[in-house]
Amino acid sequence: MLSDLRALTRPFRIMLYSALALQALAGVSSLFPWLAIARLVDADPAAYPFWLGVAAGGLALWLFAQTLALHLTHLLDARLCHRLRSQLAAKLARLPLNWFVRQGESGAARALSQDIQALHQLVAHAPAELVQLAVVPGCALALLAAVQWPLLLFALIPLLAAALLFRVIRSPRLRPAFEQRDRAFRQLNDDYRQLAAHPLLARQFPGAGIEARARQSLRGFLAAFHRWLRRIGALGAVTQLLLSAALSAGWLLLGARWLVPNLTLAELALFVLLLRSVAQPVMAMGHGGDALRAATLAAGRIRALLAHPEIRWGGRSTIASAPQGAALQLSDLGCRQDERWLLQGVNLAVEPGEWLAIVGASGSGKSTLLRLIARYSEPDSGTVSLDGVLADAFSAQAFNQMVAVVPQENTPPAMSLRDNLTLFVDGADDAQLRRVLAALGLAARLQDRLDDTPSLSGGEAQCLAIARALLARRPLLLADEPTSAQDQQNRERILTALAQLPATRLVATHDAELCRRADRVAVLAEGRLLAVGTPAEMADHPALLAALAERQEADDEV
Repeated sequence: MLSDLRALTRPFRIMLYSALALQALAGVSSLFPWLAIARLVDADPAAYPFWLGVAAGGLALWLFAQTLALHLTHLLDARLCHRLRSQLAAKLARLPLNWFVRQGESGAARALSQDIQALHQLVAHAPAELVQLAVVPGCALALLAAVQWPLLLFALIPLLAAALLFRVIRSPRLRPAFEQRDRAFRQLNDDYRQLAAHPLLARQFPGAGIEARARQSLRGFLAAFHRWLRRIGALGAVTQLLLSAALSAGWLLLGARWLVPNLTLAELALFVLLLRSVAQPVMAMGHGGDALRAATLAAGRIRALLAHPEIRWGGRSTIASAPQGAALQLSDLGCRQDERWLLQGVNLAVEPGEWLAIVGASGSGKSTLLRLIARYSEPDSGTVSLDGVLADAFSAQAFNQMVAVVPQENTPPAMSLRDNLTLFVDGADDAQLRRVLAALGLAARLQDRLDDTPSLSGGEAQCLAIARALLARRPLLLADEPTSAQDQQNRERILTALAQLPATRLVATHDAELCRRADRVAVLAEGRLLAVGTPAEMADHPALLAALAERQEADDEV
């Protein structure tokens, strides 16, 4: 815990050390009122003003130091959270896409929101509580030992037993119970988020799909929570009982009667008051144990994320390709998720200006291949070269000047139609925008709404993404199922626009007509490149026929 805390708070260490020093001062000064009250029990009346002054001074010093210490730790928490959110936002922009795939839909949200929020206990409260745990009991025990050390040893038995139980609760033997509970809760949170985001699917398929997963996650969490409660609940209850004021006072009176029959009232009062000062920091750490553990795990995850390998970019800032096309070379390209290869051993050369259709059954690796070429993900083996230059030798700006991507998911940004079309191109006039809209069948509804933010259907959003890529005039176009949401008339428009484009085009598709018009067809199956050839050469290839039949069956169902 301390190593993660030191690493995260290193830029703010002066503020942190100041807060810790103030908390130590507050801890020591908090003992003076109890000492003064104990002395007032049998003090001479002439000494009352002195001890009242000690109590008031200690209380004032405690209030000042404690308030300032907590102010500093909460200010540190706010500044650290701001810094980490900025760092994580920048980091997420540089991470390969496969990180997001592995983390699931809520991975980025967990890092930016939940993990940052969990740090509050670790940063704003834990340092002060740890200092108080070290300083206050130490001073109180030293004072009580000087008064009656045999009684002190007896009085510490419940506290030591509670500390031992607390250690058992946090031991590696019981850690799996916490981990299973936390893992089940995260799964429940993710599945309920899916359920809330897709109410129509839940209504359409009651008791199945995402609703069934949410119910299963709820049952899994309840089972994990009950297992945790059976193993931890009794130990936690006994710990709280041992630290309670009633048991502490009763145990102290028993020890006083047995060990020190002549104990004065002032000494008894001092023991009662200061033993609570010893127990309270331990109780605070116990109550905040779950939050502290969650914060510790969050700090570890944040540090791991900040250290995660990023997409590598080089220093080459110029490109050699013209809009007429870039030469593409894939050498032994591969990508895996966990231990499973999504794509393996792909070797392929594409000539400048060539139109290559990439075909395969769902899950064959088509989208993965396009993501690797687009540098959304880093390959686990092999290389991608453009015009003879390794893709990772280009700067991010230069690479983006070479490649345009039409993804399978085409939800447009919330901005005007004009801004959407010109995301990747400067200086396009209205005539150019209207021409590309007309070429894709969007002119009738959208050509006079360039400054509006219209609501688009799935097919229109797909056409908008294609129009954006056509306007960008990049040497290499990567398109993933660009005709999947189109009727026959719009498919023809898109195929015509692709055929007229001078750039090198790689299109993942199940569209038989697109395959017939392409210069070559590449067939993928189970992450491997089976064959490449002209449409005539590939017409009877079994894997090609199976992939096209898959699309035909989907169309027939619709």
